[in-house]
Formats: sequence, C-alpha cells, structure tokens
Amino acid sequence: MSQTRITPEEQIKKRAYKLWQEHGAIDGHEAEFWAQAERELKTDETTRLTSPPPYYARSGSGSDCRY
Repeated sequence: MSQTRITPEEQIKKRAYKLWQEHGAIDGHEAEFWAQAERELKTDETTRLTSPPPYYARSGSGSDCRY
C-alpha cells in the first residue's frame, strides 16, 4: 500500500480554504488567509520539532517517576 505525502503547499492551500469558508467565503482576502495558514502551519511544525516526546512529560507530583 502506497502512502501519499501531502506537500506543505497543499497543506497551506487546504487550511487557507478552510479559513476562507469559516469567514463567510467572502472574496478579496485570499492573500490574508494564505498568510495566516502559513503562519499556523509553521507554528505547528516548530512546536512539533521543539517539544519533547510525550514520554518526557512529567506531572510534577513524582508519581510518574520510575526508579
């Protein structure tokens, strides 16, 4: 089974379209929605790359400490 990867441009396009729909599908703001989609996806990617994996998360109570 072959997996199809979605390019970053396709991700931006889909998110911008969703933003356009959420704002009433009014023409004339395409560039704004595209820029917002780029920012959101860049932020998501940065967060994913800089956040530790879930198993490093600690509750702070010590109950998740395994010695």
